[in-house]
Amino acid sequence: MNRALLCTTSALLFTLACGSSSSDGNSSASGNSGAGSGNANGGTSSSSAGSASTAAGTNGSGAGSSSAGSSSANGGTSSAGSGTGGAGGASTGCMGAAGTTTGGTGTAGNGTGGGGTAGTNAGGAGGAGAGGTGTIGPSVTQWGNDSARSSHFVASTLTKANASKLALDTFTAPTGGAEYIGKFAGEVAAIPLYLAGKTAGSGEYIAVTTENDVYAFNESTGALKWKTNIGAFRDAAGSCGSPTHHGIISTPVIDEATRTIYVVGGMSAANNHELHALNADTGADQKTGGFPVNLASIKATTGTGMVTMTSDVQNQRSALSLVNGVIYVAFGGYCGDAGNYHGWVTGIKASDPTQAGAWATQDTKQAGIWA
Repeated sequence: MNRALLCTTSALLFTLACGSSSSDGNSSASGNSGAGSGNANGGTSSSSAGSASTAAGTNGSGAGSSSAGSSSANGGTSSAGSGTGGAGGASTGCMGAAGTTTGGTGTAGNGTGGGGTAGTNAGGAGGAGAGGTGTIGPSVTQWGNDSARSSHFVASTLTKANASKLALDTFTAPTGGAEYIGKFAGEVAAIPLYLAGKTAGSGEYIAVTTENDVYAFNESTGALKWKTNIGAFRDAAGSCGSPTHHGIISTPVIDEATRTIYVVGGMSAANNHELHALNADTGADQKTGGFPVNLASIKATTGTGMVTMTSDVQNQRSALSLVNGVIYVAFGGYCGDAGNYHGWVTGIKASDPTQAGAWATQDTKQAGIWA
């Protein structure tokens, strides 16, 4: 039983859009307070003051939108309108702009946004929001963090001052805290990946083993979220060295938009390599729409003809890539240039894996692809 320590620092990026304020009065009064319609980011809610009449304006209420909530207060010259602010949207609302005179008193929405700031007399109440639909902070979805394999990771919270405070988890829980312990069985040849969650602290670390097991651990506690085995692993004939088994030995790639993990494993049942698509939230192994893909069934062109893959001599060690909707899987050989392998690259369309093609080197041996 191994214990894996997985850690990352992620950044929470906020974009706040605040309402403006204006002053406007005329011969009849109508105060209002309304909210925007729903969309993907957060709700707006505004309140404007009654105009020159002494009668209270009418007011409306609307559902909060899903963009950041904002509020404004327009000045009037007489009594204030009153009304009910919009329901909270789907992200944190921003502070309302200041009014210039007696603003309307809209009731705050039911989310978590702040109220409007006071103007020279009274400002409107701000809209409110709660929870976005996107992910919180950056993810690490492939080896090297990008297709160039640069291993460049940027997080606004990873300052020099904070970096100096980093320390290995000793697995001793602080007072009132929880230990981070991620446990799994099997040998690991690939690097772990990180997929941000939809709320802070709900992201997951993905680890794979050479026994064809895929694990997802809660980023905050290390608790196992799910575990999926994609099938019995294989051991290549004539292979040597490390790793001992040859199930999943390459780093997977994650499509963050669809929250799909693509992983390749050596399979003993058909003595081949297969590309599998897993649901990142549940671990479900997709068995429809062309998945899993038998990579040995895809012939490759060498420039002088077509060749068929022999999985026994092809080592799928290179990390997977996802570029413009195409999953790329590269192969080399086993240690000691064992067998007549080719350098090999297969491309599979993620949305339709029946569309695939491959290229291989003309010569065998000493032409493996390691990327």
